[in-house]
Amino acid sequence: MAEVLRPRSFGELINQGFSLLFGNFGVLLLIHGITWLPFKLITNALVGQIETPLNNSNDAAETLPLLAQLGPVIAIPALMNLFLMPIAEGATVVVVADHFTGKRPSLAKAFTVAIRSLFRLLVIGGIPMAMMAVSGVIAVVLALLGPIGLLLCALVVIAGYAAMLYAVLIFSVAAPVVVLEGTGITASLARSRALTRGSLLRIVLLFVIVILISIAFQLAIGIVLGVVGIELGGTVPGVSFVKTAIDFVVNMIGTAFMTTLFVALYFDLRVRRDGFDLDNLAELVDVIAARSGLAGPEAPAPGSRAPNDPTDSQALHGENPER
Repeated sequence: MAEVLRPRSFGELINQGFSLLFGNFGVLLLIHGITWLPFKLITNALVGQIETPLNNSNDAAETLPLLAQLGPVIAIPALMNLFLMPIAEGATVVVVADHFTGKRPSLAKAFTVAIRSLFRLLVIGGIPMAMMAVSGVIAVVLALLGPIGLLLCALVVIAGYAAMLYAVLIFSVAAPVVVLEGTGITASLARSRALTRGSLLRIVLLFVIVILISIAFQLAIGIVLGVVGIELGGTVPGVSFVKTAIDFVVNMIGTAFMTTLFVALYFDLRVRRDGFDLDNLAELVDVIAARSGLAGPEAPAPGSRAPNDPTDSQALHGENPER
């Protein structure tokens, strides 16, 4: 059944996030399983090869080479994760958009659109980290200048954190914009900034709620495991598998809930600012299918709606369909 598109209160938005998560739980589990499990398994295997001899080593001459190997061992899965997580995010956005129109989600369509949007998602997702990295480099240079430099260093670090948090807020719906509207990096950032203007406090509260829910969920899992007597660090056969499975489910629920919640926020903001309705959404979903190459015969051709319709793929790219 299609979702009702209307302005929602803060509580309704949280409820809708949960509804979208559990209404698509199976397909979201598959998406995050395909993208997250390889990273987790490779990380465990590579770190395990170093961890065992490291724990058994009492000689500094043996320990130092093993520690030196940890860098590349951690970097390989981390680099892998850097590319896989935006794919999971993009695919989740497509699945949730399909859910809004009552369409059955397609893994092929979701992954195709996500992979084609990968570079833009990588750049947008990396902006806050790049800001922190730049402020960190500047802070290190200032720290070398003596007492005054240390004071300036502290100010730069604080400014860097503030700028990063601000970027996270104003670009919080940039990923849905990239995937659903098909715009470029600069246009997507500008679009996200325009949509979130005047709603930053609401977005801060959404982030706080997600963090609190995640902490509560992890505490609940820990309590349950303690009650049943499972020690995650123990040597009981199968404990490693149980830990990996629990990590996967917890990670999947947290990540998927965050994404679905901000897709719901994206549509809420479009309803409030653009007068977005279900007809617009149906057209938008068909345009996404056309971009993926998996459109059905009923999908309308791009440009078939009014020239200024914000869901038209040509209008989204600044083209005039009448030319």
